[in-house]
Amino acid sequence: MLEQLKDETVAKAVADLEIKRFVTRLSASQQAFIDRYNNRSTSQATKTVYDIKTIRQDLQASYQDFISLVDIYNRRQKGKDYQALIKVLNTSRKTYADILARRKSPKKSSKVTDQVAEKDTALETSNK
Repeated sequence: MLEQLKDETVAKAVADLEIKRFVTRLSASQQAFIDRYNNRSTSQATKTVYDIKTIRQDLQASYQDFISLVDIYNRRQKGKDYQALIKVLNTSRKTYADILARRKSPKKSSKVTDQVAEKDTALETSNK
């Protein structure tokens, strides 16, 4: 439509009707729309999407493997180094469990706190 309005035959009618400023505003609006649309299309195309559930599962599995390894070393060698490491891990886990417990869903937070308490108890009993 804008190209038709720029045509010489139509340009005379635009001048006669004195709608040149409306055509100019329409042209500017069209250009602004094209710029925004292209920007949005580019930003949507380059947006990175993560599968958080899979990442959390992988992280949880790695963490469980690490905890099991530390527990095995502690049982095997009975060294103070591993007991200190277990205390640090339990403190860190308790801190994050408390953060999760303060979040909105009370049902999940009580389960998380109970699970942390059970794991802490299990690791502390293995220290003895």
